Amino acid sequence: MTYDGVTGYVEFDLAEESAKKIHALKSTLPEDSVAVLAKEVLTQVARYRSSGADIDSPSPEAIERLSHDLISDDPLAGAKFIDGVRTQGASSEAVLLEYLAVAAQTLGLWWEHDKVSFTDVTIGTSRIFGILRGMRSYFASPTYTPSKTALFASVPGETHTLGVTMAADFFRKDGWDIDLKSGLGHDDLVSDIKQSDCSLIGLSLSGEHSVRALSRLVIASRICKPATPILVAGQSIDELKPMIDLMSVDGIAGSIDDAKSAAEALIPIKR
Repeated sequence: MTYDGVTGYVEFDLAEESAKKIHALKSTLPEDSVAVLAKEVLTQVARYRSSGADIDSPSPEAIERLSHDLISDDPLAGAKFIDGVRTQGASSEAVLLEYLAVAAQTLGLWWEHDKVSFTDVTIGTSRIFGILRGMRSYFASPTYTPSKTALFASVPGETHTLGVTMAADFFRKDGWDIDLKSGLGHDDLVSDIKQSDCSLIGLSLSGEHSVRALSRLVIASRICKPATPILVAGQSIDELKPMIDLMSVDGIAGSIDDAKSAAEALIPIKR
């Protein structure tokens, strides 16, 4: 894409749309759920900091500016900043490890010390999420070979797991290699997703009671596997579609046949 005549590294439309959607999702949830989602972004992004490569760190002034940009009145200020440092030669790894991760830590500290409001942090974390979405093609492995491999999981806390188990069986009959995860807590499931080489993440829920857990899991999955498409499925999912759509997932299915069609359309995704 282009921005002001310069080849861009951030898909601004996607970044802005994703940030708006996740912020709108937060506005539909109770405040305690919003806090959980904001902390999930801060936690998952900041985790990259502890496992990063040896990359030159930006100046404290640069991080200060980025952090302020992420909560400014300009919804694209943070994305423009990141696009600028990419244009100047910063790698996508440096953007994640040394810019967004440190800015996430900074926003978290500002929040803890009451230097920014709860609203500021929800806006900032929504924009970090959006920037990662807008850079998804740069986080895909250059040796990535699309294949019919998927990680299927029930949302943490779900007790109705028959649906995802049956879906895994039907997909396997169609030649898919399915890694089925069931009954795991959030952190363990995110860890498995992060380590997986799957080309699709399939998440199953059975009702509105699982929306909070699903939204938290989608956010974590987007951050640790930015380039991997996410398909959400479940019976009676139609009434939840507007809310799930705000999570910026790649597909929503209410039946096995719909899930198969959506999965086949998503694999491969040209990046």
